Amino acid sequence: MISMTTNAVPWTPRPYQLEALQFSLERERSGLLLDPGLGKTSTYLAYISVLLERKDIKRVLVVAPMRVAQTVWPVEAQKWKDFNHLRICDLTERTDEQRIELLKKKFEVYVINPESLYKIINPMKEKGIRADPGNPWGFDMILADESTRFADAQTERFKMLKPCFKYYSHRSIATGTPSPNGLQQLFGQCYFLDDGRALGEYITHFRQMYMTADPWTPYSYNMRPGSAEKIYERIGNLLLRMKAKDHLEMPELIPNPIYVDLSTAVRKQYDDFERDFLISVLDETIPAFNKASLGIKCRQISNGFIYSQENKGTPLLIHDEKLKALENLIEEMQGRPLLLMYEFIADGQRIMERFPQAINVTGSKDINRVVRDFNEGKIPVLIGHPKSAGHGLNLQEACSDICWYGTGLDLELWLQAIARVWRQGQKSSTVRNHFIMARNTTDELMIEGLARKDADQEDVDQALILYAKRRLGL
Repeated sequence: MISMTTNAVPWTPRPYQLEALQFSLERERSGLLLDPGLGKTSTYLAYISVLLERKDIKRVLVVAPMRVAQTVWPVEAQKWKDFNHLRICDLTERTDEQRIELLKKKFEVYVINPESLYKIINPMKEKGIRADPGNPWGFDMILADESTRFADAQTERFKMLKPCFKYYSHRSIATGTPSPNGLQQLFGQCYFLDDGRALGEYITHFRQMYMTADPWTPYSYNMRPGSAEKIYERIGNLLLRMKAKDHLEMPELIPNPIYVDLSTAVRKQYDDFERDFLISVLDETIPAFNKASLGIKCRQISNGFIYSQENKGTPLLIHDEKLKALENLIEEMQGRPLLLMYEFIADGQRIMERFPQAINVTGSKDINRVVRDFNEGKIPVLIGHPKSAGHGLNLQEACSDICWYGTGLDLELWLQAIARVWRQGQKSSTVRNHFIMARNTTDELMIEGLARKDADQEDVDQALILYAKRRLGL
């Protein structure tokens, strides 16, 4: 819930925001694929305001990551005078009873995280709700913010929501990374909008039409020659893609690989593990059961530990080379704020033990205060996991350095985390993207893999932008 604020300012949209708003108003179902920093939330607040004024809709359900639901939507509605009339209700961390009481009230916009969605989608007849059993709360618009969470139409989350689509006259999706793991991810998001009209009703049909099975990798598919162009043609009228670099003066993003060398003994452990799928640490023999498990455990070894099999969740320490490299980087920063991303819980724990001046934003109870203190330069090192710290945080006011202690192959998490500092409002002319890597390990493969995925995503982005121009006759 929000209240009026005396600090609100008039919303002055940029030309590209007006273009995005017009695109949405011309369609009941559409997607705004806007890079972080382009103001997609305020654009959607303007869109919702117009629809409410027209009486096209009465009630909106926004499904967004926890952090975005709790901080971005309420804050943006408070920030702009034009949207102070919109009452935003946060349903994320509530009991069933609290949600029901709030849903009975007359808020225009309700926000909820995907993990809690089933709590309100399922009818609650036993609670005395007499509205339509398929849509008990009367929502007539749904917006999936960070919509890649609905990219896979085979998930229980998607299947649960699917029968409710017919109740939403207006549907929207929003994300800055529409297909971080390939064009197949567009299927679920487009189905969310149009019930399968553009790309088919079933993922199997989509694959049969546009893809071939990879003979070497189970459950993996490759695009047929010319298929990408056909997909763009079919979805071009649904989606509007905008890149920050095309509309904003962005600082230069400078990659800075920081290499560490494993000791001779650790090097042998690592190489033997890659060959034999077995490693001995502190008298415990730890196996890798398959290639996926091997990759994860190799990344752990590169970071300096491996999880015990006998005592689950207990990290067995192997080396501290990355901690030493991080220590050197923090010294070089001379007190300038650093945003640090880690992959494994044990990494976060070890970093906090080594650097007590750091604050872990993941799981923080007072995230707004932490963000404020960091932006004011009171916190020298802010650490977090990209799943929780990669969305909804604006950290560019005082920080122009992000560092990766380790990473997987999730391009969306990678790009979203970088966008916490590489975005509009960044005062520095450069943003440095540091990544600490153990030489000749899977660390290097992860960075190479992310680079390939980023290049593929750029191809998708440029194609969607091109089709948008064709649609406008440009």
